[in-house]
Amino acid sequence: MVVLAALILRVWSAWQSAIVNADAAVYIHQARAIYYGDWEALDDTAVKYLTPYPVLIAATRFVTEDWIVAATTVSIFFSILMLVFLYLLTRQFFDRPISLCIVAIFAFHPLFVTAGIDIIKDPLAWCLLVAGMWLFVRGQTGSRWLSLPASSILFACAAWVRVESVMFFFAAALYLVFFEKAGRGKKLIAFLAPALLAMVAVVSVVALTGKGHMALSRL
Repeated sequence: MVVLAALILRVWSAWQSAIVNADAAVYIHQARAIYYGDWEALDDTAVKYLTPYPVLIAATRFVTEDWIVAATTVSIFFSILMLVFLYLLTRQFFDRPISLCIVAIFAFHPLFVTAGIDIIKDPLAWCLLVAGMWLFVRGQTGSRWLSLPASSILFACAAWVRVESVMFFFAAALYLVFFEKAGRGKKLIAFLAPALLAMVAVVSVVALTGKGHMALSRL
């Protein structure tokens, strides 16, 4: 019920909002370039760094003909999905009533409601971070250590969306090094392996092709 109420609140707020945030123009421009295959236009904005956010907007464009609706839909979707993962994360530590109270704070606080309908990267980054934290906590118990590679991938994706999110990746790795006791080596390798493989792959492709980040997005 909390998640449903949060969804209704965000949809209603987006419907009533007559103002589009300033960053929307950049992300929609990038999404249009991707949608129409105009790769040269990706370099026309002040933001030269391509993230998954405009890619998701371009994908949503196949469902709706309005670019603002498509971008807002992506923000609302990930702001709601974040609440689901937040509940799963808090249930690892608290009972159901406390977890619902925590989720309700993020569901109805004006700051998160506004961020959840703005055309910005934050809801996507928050969702990836919370999902990554949930999987990381699950990976500390029993045979669930296989959740650690997925956690690492989500943290890396969050850092791709917002670079400061890389702190969560390093914090998780440091926790495994200094505080984990059972199966430390196995868990650390499982956590670091996806990121190391991704780094090797990207560096190899850049070295072989001589193309930068924006150029690789066109491949």
